Amino acid sequence: MPPRKKSIDLVSVDSAVQRAGSLTEQVYGNLKQEILRAQREPGTMLVEPELAVRYGVSKTPIREALQLLVREGWVTVLPRRGYQITPLSLSDVREVFALRQMVEPELAAQAAKRRNNVQLAALAELVEQHVHGNIERTLENQKAFHLLIAEMAGNGRAVTLLSGLLDEERRLHYLLPHLEEHLQTGCGRTGA
Repeated sequence: MPPRKKSIDLVSVDSAVQRAGSLTEQVYGNLKQEILRAQREPGTMLVEPELAVRYGVSKTPIREALQLLVREGWVTVLPRRGYQITPLSLSDVREVFALRQMVEPELAAQAAKRRNNVQLAALAELVEQHVHGNIERTLENQKAFHLLIAEMAGNGRAVTLLSGLLDEERRLHYLLPHLEEHLQTGCGRTGA
């Protein structure tokens, strides 16, 4: 009788990988939301063991989530010290708005050429869903509106770039609560 080959249970390996990825994604998502909502302010140190205890996971998903945040620029590695939420300067704020001013008018022009009725209806729906007094919903709808225009323009890289810029702007709304009033006045809109 020939020797039996050992087989690997791919389902159990696959689900273990999914669980690990899922934990990393959950930690990443939670940390990013805390950063965007200014619950963790720029300059704050992030310590792996403390985060592991807080989220009830091992250090591996914490480390992987932190590396994703480093790659996106939300967190900075400080050698032999740990991780720090990337500090924010006035120059950073200016760059975000300058980039949006460079990119979005062209995206809007391209979107206007390529539009269809379904997309226009989706944009109108996002405008209708604007909720006064609910900053979180308002910011989510604004992001969806601007990203839909970028998608309509047919430029995937612009969607990615714009998504990051909109996330940075979202954080500014929480760090500087009265910023929205100044932006609306500066854009020629009223505070109503």
